[in-house]
Amino acid sequence: MNHMKYDIFISYRREGGAQYARALQLFLENKRYRVFLDYDELTDSVFSDKIKDAIKNSSVFIIILSKNSLDRCINDDDWVRQEIECAINNNIKIVPVNPDNTFTGIPQDVPKHIRNTISSIHYSEINFGQALKPTAEMMIRNRLPRKISTKLMITYCCVGIFLTIGLLCAFLFYRLQQNSELEELKQSVTFQGESPDWNEDITKEQLLAFQRIFNSMREIKGGEFMQGAIPLPDGSYHEFVEEGLETPARHVVVRPFYISQFETTIGDWNAIMNDKREGNPEMPVGDVSYDEATEFTNRLYELSGLEFRLPTESEWEYAARGGESPENFIFAGDDNPGKVAWFSKNSNGKPHSNDASDLPETCTSHDLFNMSGNLSEWVDTEFKPYNPEFPVSEIKTMTIRGGNYNSEPYELTVTHRQPSTPYTKLPTLGFRIAL
Repeated sequence: MNHMKYDIFISYRREGGAQYARALQLFLENKRYRVFLDYDELTDSVFSDKIKDAIKNSSVFIIILSKNSLDRCINDDDWVRQEIECAINNNIKIVPVNPDNTFTGIPQDVPKHIRNTISSIHYSEINFGQALKPTAEMMIRNRLPRKISTKLMITYCCVGIFLTIGLLCAFLFYRLQQNSELEELKQSVTFQGESPDWNEDITKEQLLAFQRIFNSMREIKGGEFMQGAIPLPDGSYHEFVEEGLETPARHVVVRPFYISQFETTIGDWNAIMNDKREGNPEMPVGDVSYDEATEFTNRLYELSGLEFRLPTESEWEYAARGGESPENFIFAGDDNPGKVAWFSKNSNGKPHSNDASDLPETCTSHDLFNMSGNLSEWVDTEFKPYNPEFPVSEIKTMTIRGGNYNSEPYELTVTHRQPSTPYTKLPTLGFRIAL
């Protein structure tokens, strides 16, 4: 199994602790720490091997001591208890964080080894809000010394002058041979019947990538809709709704646009970016930061003159709901996630091909695949709470949509959203393009 090394694992109780855990994650990631915060196990459930591996491969274990956070540790199968025990058994450095001074202590019925370990360590007092920055930096300075790693600098020997001239001549001869074929290909690759203003340096591989991209673009007519989770008739919300992130719904007008049927593939990424990422070229490309995704769309513009970009958050949700003909499904294409999404229950912990051909029903009414599941997707909108009274992070964060192959069903809905720093890179995180 391939284990990823983390600097920090954050353990927390969802009730009362989730908001502190997420705020601390974003702050630490902004300081360039690799942080594991488990979005897939937000409810008490099976303590998975994924969690054990993440703890074992972390240098520091932070436990958020919110109100009553350790009360359920009296139960053998409690997942917070199991996380703490895993950290203790693997000699991981433990840092308790007291976020709001509501922690009332460790119940006497909690096992002695947990009680003694947590009680013997000085709590880090972090004031979330205006004082988050100085108090968290004090914890970093006193308790999380950064391990500075250095990268080897590789230098290449210069080739001889005659070899250079020979290679250049061979290259020029090859280009002359290919020029006729390239010009014909430029004329044949069109969008909406028109040939783009191709960059003179475009390659055959890039033109073929554009041909695939053009064939996948689907027109979404403009319209208006309520963005965000809509209350049920009794005023409550569906069990999958995270009210702090997805409510209240707001009226949005969307102009016509095009969006790709598929998440961007490894093959198209390599062709457009002249990269050499390993993997099946038909598979979606992950481990892409927001900045890298926008660099890809900028490169598309430079090569074609067409204004490619990431979809906005409103465009993404509008398309996932069915565009001008809303489908009113919980997930993108159906109310059953098993019919439209690769997620934690059916993915075997890995991404799948873009067309989702193994699923009984695979797409939205506009033939958009994997809007729910497979890879989470960057959108071109800075993350802000819908509720103006909800606190806004001082750290710039962008929005992620759609859920991924490790997600639980609540993360796959057409309204679910989460923040992430623009330089975050995860195997579960990719993007699709708009025009």
